[in-house]
Amino acid sequence: MRQFTLTQLLMAVWLVAIGLTFLRAEGCGQRFTMVGCLAFSPDGKHLAVARYDAHDARTPMKCYKANVCRTVSVLDVTTGSTERIVEQDLRRGNKGPAFGLWWLGRNSIGFGATSKALLVQQFGGGEVRLYNRDSEKWRRPFAGNNQHSMNMAISADGTILATGHWDGAALWDVASGEKLQLIATQASPFLGGPLLVISADNKMLATADYASVRLWNVTDGSRRDAAPELSDPRESEALAFSPVGQTIAVACRGGLHVYDLENSQNTELLSGMWVSRIAFSPDGKTVAAAHDDGVRLIDVATGQTLGDISCEGSVSSIGYSPDGELIAVGDHSGDLTLYDAATRRHVRTLAVAGRTRHSWTLSAVALLVWLFVCYRIWVRRNRLPDRRTTSPGQPE
Repeated sequence: MRQFTLTQLLMAVWLVAIGLTFLRAEGCGQRFTMVGCLAFSPDGKHLAVARYDAHDARTPMKCYKANVCRTVSVLDVTTGSTERIVEQDLRRGNKGPAFGLWWLGRNSIGFGATSKALLVQQFGGGEVRLYNRDSEKWRRPFAGNNQHSMNMAISADGTILATGHWDGAALWDVASGEKLQLIATQASPFLGGPLLVISADNKMLATADYASVRLWNVTDGSRRDAAPELSDPRESEALAFSPVGQTIAVACRGGLHVYDLENSQNTELLSGMWVSRIAFSPDGKTVAAAHDDGVRLIDVATGQTLGDISCEGSVSSIGYSPDGELIAVGDHSGDLTLYDAATRRHVRTLAVAGRTRHSWTLSAVALLVWLFVCYRIWVRRNRLPDRRTTSPGQPE
């Protein structure tokens, strides 16, 4: 049997490592990642997270993403470990469907009435399915679901599902999967579907697009007259209903507005700041607003700033735990960080499962170095003269 030297074994291991690196490589250009949306389970023990990974499509004069992948996973809040990867969907290419897959503010996951039921919307828009965490099986899609559904929202008790489409919004019964109402919200076709949120008492549905914010009755789908008026309605980014009372918060590129629907009062909590994501505390007294520099906690009654949470990257998703003790913040690094809501201190960072890919450049350089080292070893073993060490007087 042929005996291999230590050098040969190390070279073989190096070659295998380079080969594996090439398999995980994916083109050239900058890599992008973000935690698109998150949801706490009703018992507060688990987190459902949708992470997005892509790379620069290298399209001249356009900011396109290519090979966009969404990974839906369930994390354990206490240990920070990944309990299960529910789904991983990759859309290759840099044209057509890949253009609209990287939209901030789209919600595609959420828990039902129990922590066992997880609702997941099809990647890129489409049907909503229910995943049972115990049996690890999918229930058939909701009957008659619109294939152009681009956004979703779930009521606080997990019994009603709202989906946003190009032609409006639809309300569904989560237990039976039957359609309750179909509402023509006149959504913007470019947005793909309105932003959605259901009130805590399940009586109102709020929708927002580039045109306005509208309120609808859940029972019959009729429009309510008392709709908030935005100072810049074309820039709405996120909606959130307070768990207590009839207060709705609207985030936009110009700030944060809170509307008391009972008293018809409009309060501007932030101005001159791009607010991308918002979340109310379970008691409705505090609203967390994500901006460029982190997360700001604001007292809803007084409008005073309670504190700020500094984040390393731009915030892409935010949410309170059911008991109000933790704030989960997802950013564009692909990680999820938990903070203490009272002290605003860092609790732990959760590594979110995703599709990690890198450029071919590093692999190509490693392969060239490996080939050069192999050549040097072959020269020494065969005792071939090296051109760089041959003197002019010596024959080549």
